[in-house]
Amino acid sequence: MKNRVRLHFKEDFVGFHLLSPDEEGEDSPLTGEIGHQISEDAEGRIVGYSLAFIKDPVYDLNICLSEARRLNIPGRYEVPELGLKDATFVEVLRAVRDYYARKLASRANSSSEVPAAA
Repeated sequence: MKNRVRLHFKEDFVGFHLLSPDEEGEDSPLTGEIGHQISEDAEGRIVGYSLAFIKDPVYDLNICLSEARRLNIPGRYEVPELGLKDATFVEVLRAVRDYYARKLASRANSSSEVPAAA
């Protein structure tokens, strides 16, 4: 068994991709797709994971996290874009969820700022 699976995090217009270097050429825009696509290696480790958001990123990722916990996905993962070096797949999805939670909070904070009166 290889040590860790290296995945790269890429945002899409309506979701994201987590792809190993071998799978990177296979990502396609998620626009118009519903749900997610998963690729596994022979040992059951995730080598490609694409999710198109249906409701909102945090809600959808919480559902994916529940499913990943239930499935007990094997392997350790490295995702440089998320600062992960030796994570379970549940930890990878949690990091993606937290990334989108921060991004949404940042948008909410910037849109709620009231310009100073002239």
